[in-house]
Amino acid sequence: MYIEPMTREPTLWIGGAPGSGKTTAAATLAVRHGLHRYHADTRTWDHRARAVAAGNPHAIRWEELTPAQRLDRPLDDLFDMWLHEERADMIAHDAATSPTPLVVEGTPVIPRVTGRHAVWLLIEPALQRHRLTRRGVGDAHLRLYLHLGAHITAQVHAAAAPHITVTPDTTPGQVVAALETHFRDVLTHLPPVTPPMRAALTREANRAVALQYRQFCRRPWNDHTPDRLTAEFECECGGRDCRRVLRLPADHTGPIRAPGHTPVGNVGPPA
Repeated sequence: MYIEPMTREPTLWIGGAPGSGKTTAAATLAVRHGLHRYHADTRTWDHRARAVAAGNPHAIRWEELTPAQRLDRPLDDLFDMWLHEERADMIAHDAATSPTPLVVEGTPVIPRVTGRHAVWLLIEPALQRHRLTRRGVGDAHLRLYLHLGAHITAQVHAAAAPHITVTPDTTPGQVVAALETHFRDVLTHLPPVTPPMRAALTREANRAVALQYRQFCRRPWNDHTPDRLTAEFECECGGRDCRRVLRLPADHTGPIRAPGHTPVGNVGPPA
């Protein structure tokens, strides 16, 4: 049974393990329906800083270790330092103060912190392993991500929470269609979306990615700089069905459009 948290409406919640397809699905929903996006990965470093400031021993320990030392830790220690439960609470707090309509997605989105419009993508372990391996995820992270998948699946089933099972035969389009059906009562009451609105909301999401990389590069144990890293940004042309992704320097600040894509209307800040 859900205990309704403090959240603003309309807010849609999408949870699931790494590799389940939640980020792609949430981005498609956001562009089609004019939603602000809360992508939990872009808040990672802010959340870690808040956990350290609050004296969380797992967060403090994580900062004291080198990246290689972290990944050599036993799985239980690595899971604790991942702050799965702690970040869930921070996500709920952030969502309550974010502009709406909003879609929140991320691995730390768990049943006890979501509003009533929530669903989880549960991926078969073999498929999760295949997808993550294809992305180049190393063995150390892979064991954590598979553990997270099993942990999330158990949480969702224990809460009898709504979920969509992702199999090798499930296409991204089918996932989006299932989400649109699940969230139909919310999506059908949203105002019309114009191309400039879509472009502005996509730019907002891209800026969150750029900030994520800047915060990452400020960590005391990190010797990277944003100009030496690349990140994936989405095309800001404002097209309803545009899902083009471009890999650019992480410190890119100008308009982002795929080759041949032109903006539709004037692009301003999201309303």
